[in-house]
Amino acid sequence: MSGNHILSPLDVERLQSQGLLGRRSEKGTRRLHKRRLNRSSDEENKDIPLNVHVETPASANAFATIPDQLISRATLEYVGFSEAKALDLWNQWTNWPFEGPARETDLDASGLRMRFEIFFTGAFHAVPDTCSSDDQQWRQTMDSFGLSRSVQQAILDPNFKQLRLTQSCAYWAKDTALMRYAGLKDIQLESMARGDAVMQATGTDMPSEH
Repeated sequence: MSGNHILSPLDVERLQSQGLLGRRSEKGTRRLHKRRLNRSSDEENKDIPLNVHVETPASANAFATIPDQLISRATLEYVGFSEAKALDLWNQWTNWPFEGPARETDLDASGLRMRFEIFFTGAFHAVPDTCSSDDQQWRQTMDSFGLSRSVQQAILDPNFKQLRLTQSCAYWAKDTALMRYAGLKDIQLESMARGDAVMQATGTDMPSEH
């Protein structure tokens, strides 16, 4: 498969023919049926019918929006950053300085490389942290991290406050972002497996792009 694409080209063709995958949006995302996300999603979402086409109104709750490419601005938003912070981080990534370690995407570099997940979680160490029991202090800290409102609400869920206070704000912000990033890699691995299965069953060559 094309290295940075989350979905395998052959898998894309099959999913689109079945109405289970939408086209790439201007924001660099796709809508994928929830039963085709990872290895366990078919069982976990078995109550969602597979005959719901991505372009119908009924698809609203049957599809998840994921980035088209793993290392992308869309991924930065997916893992929990606001649009503004994602743009800022993406500008840093795409305007990488010549000195220091190379990025993992720099093919001609040798030695140490900066992995994308290490880069974006650095945002949680660039500003003061908090362990306060005051939710407002947590919200201010998460604002300084550049986390989206929806992620802030999830972290501040009162049902998990006792657990949340066992670690700092930066800990839970980083944990959330890395967990979501790992989830995208799981989607990528499962899509690769589906694409390989199609190739073996049909003898089809892998398309170069999608």
